Amino acid sequence: MVAVKRFASAAASGGAAAVVSTALALAAILAASGISAQAPDQTRQATYTADQAVGGATVYQQSCASCHLPDLAGSFESPPLAGPDFRNTWGARSVSDLLALVRETMPPESPGSLGEGQYVALVAFILRENGVASAQARLNVSSSGRVFAATDAEAVTASVPVRAPVRLPVPGRVGTDPTPGTLSSAPEVAVITERATGTTRTYRAPRNFTPVPDLDLANPPDGDWLHWRGTPGAQGYSPLAQITSENVHRLSLAWVWGMEPGTSQPSFLVRDGLIFIPNQA
Repeated sequence: MVAVKRFASAAASGGAAAVVSTALALAAILAASGISAQAPDQTRQATYTADQAVGGATVYQQSCASCHLPDLAGSFESPPLAGPDFRNTWGARSVSDLLALVRETMPPESPGSLGEGQYVALVAFILRENGVASAQARLNVSSSGRVFAATDAEAVTASVPVRAPVRLPVPGRVGTDPTPGTLSSAPEVAVITERATGTTRTYRAPRNFTPVPDLDLANPPDGDWLHWRGTPGAQGYSPLAQITSENVHRLSLAWVWGMEPGTSQPSFLVRDGLIFIPNQA
């Protein structure tokens, strides 16, 4: 404190240079004492009130649940808004960042179309669904604090690198995926057997498969679907004529394959009457 007074006195008589010295001295004192003026806002938990979360639940069901699902689990391109993945993504970030992202990007068909209070309530609801307790202080667009405040134990855990769990099959690893081959080799089909003691995956080449030559890739046979949207130009057109406007009403569902959720999914391919779905199960 003595050093600050000395520099401050010099500032009054010595001009701008002394003012700079005052600032440097104050910064040094704060650094030495471990005090940061911004630290409390950066590390404390962002707060919201119970009524804000209740209102946010209504906004969520009306504007968000159709894509992110009623339980906030997410689906396909819509990421989860609750659970470990969401916490890992937003744990160390400020609630103002989350508010800004939601306001600027949601709803996807008309970003920014909700009222300011609705966006704030929506984020309050997300905090509640992730286990953050309500408080007396209301959330607003200028609120500071983190989406999730780290406890001492979490801070120690976060400093230790955590390996992501191995998700089978692992491409290129012997025993978990087809052995890598040449571009002309037949893809292998997985047979997955689940028992009480574990899951077994075996692979075999499909029957009656013939490699796809460059000529077929450039000009696919009518019955094949060898590219994204069918053709090299992604035209999405099939010359097959069995289905017409007169008989299309006779089509019915034959089978369903539950694709695994994710941010994107590869397109299916068809070769020699076989449908190839590049999706891990």
